[in-house]
Amino acid sequence: MFLKRLGEGLSGEYQPWIGILNPSSNQADFQRFFFEGGHWKEFPLYQYPEASLADQLFWKANAVLRPFGFTNTYFKLKKAKEQRAWQHRLKKKRIVLVNSNSSASDAFVAKQLKPLVNLPWVLTQHSSYNRVRWGILGSEKEFINHAAAIFGKTDAILYTAEDNVDIYAHVPLSPHTIVKKVYLGYEPQGDIPEKPDHHKPLKLVMMARGIPEKGWAQALQAIQILNAKQIQVELQAIYSPTEYMETLKQEYAGLTGVNWLGYLSNPAPLLAAAHASLLPSYFQESLPYAITESLAYGTPVIALPVAEIPSMLSTEWGLAGQLLQADPNGKAQVEGLVMAIQTYLDSPDCWSEHSRLARLAFASKFSLKTCLQAYKEVFDALTKIPQ
Repeated sequence: MFLKRLGEGLSGEYQPWIGILNPSSNQADFQRFFFEGGHWKEFPLYQYPEASLADQLFWKANAVLRPFGFTNTYFKLKKAKEQRAWQHRLKKKRIVLVNSNSSASDAFVAKQLKPLVNLPWVLTQHSSYNRVRWGILGSEKEFINHAAAIFGKTDAILYTAEDNVDIYAHVPLSPHTIVKKVYLGYEPQGDIPEKPDHHKPLKLVMMARGIPEKGWAQALQAIQILNAKQIQVELQAIYSPTEYMETLKQEYAGLTGVNWLGYLSNPAPLLAAAHASLLPSYFQESLPYAITESLAYGTPVIALPVAEIPSMLSTEWGLAGQLLQADPNGKAQVEGLVMAIQTYLDSPDCWSEHSRLARLAFASKFSLKTCLQAYKEVFDALTKIPQ
């Protein structure tokens, strides 16, 4: 979604093209989302020159020159051919800059594109490198070597969370590399309505992927406890359908006050009507987009202090929500979550102040206008022609 908004927001200055790294993954949905009525155009990443007579000649040249000490002739000629093909395609489509947005696409640019064509490259670092760091590579040394091979070739790094910064101290960056923190921007849908004055029932929303690490079980246990106390709360559950969520739905089938909505293409009306968002996530991701969207509608957030979340909620006047305590396993303490929800029921003034701070936090950090301006400044700095 951020990429779509980025392309639309910068379309007055640039023509955005997008390359699909895995053509077999949700191709039809991807096409509809980005290309129907949008500003993006498709750039095929895997359109290399097909095998031809030239390739056969390359093999013959390789065999002829090997006795004279010339090695890898075929691959050198093949690489030169691919380089000419890339240069032709990029020139034809007038590509002036590459922006990658995931660890997989970063690796593609570093290994397959940057060695062939010297275009300015902006790497947007979300939480993906932490997943690589903790879940894929076997050791810290292996991770640093992997990161160095990528970051050493970038012209700019736009990062979203402070927990990414320590990586740069361990990898060699060019002194000319632009390193800048830019939060992902969001544009609220339509006018933002006033929040409801009444707090009974307290309207809650939880919007997250359908995985255990997002804290769904802890949220539902808290609602169950509040129900048992005859405390009026409603929870709108917005999630990607998964087997795990179906299991939870059956387990809590008798729990009143929970609306199992599944995926929603436009959750804005529910966020705008909610008194608070729940995100008791213990998943190590740096920048949950659900928090950004909640803040846009003045909706305070109740969450664990994971990664960038405390910074997302902070303002100079206080937090735009409440931070929970974790249990010894790193999960949200359910009783603490119950107390946080009850605080907004018992103290409307506290809730009203947190709602005000939510709007301030969004305006100062996450507005799409601020984000687009930061991207435009970096893009312009790397593509302007010296006088």
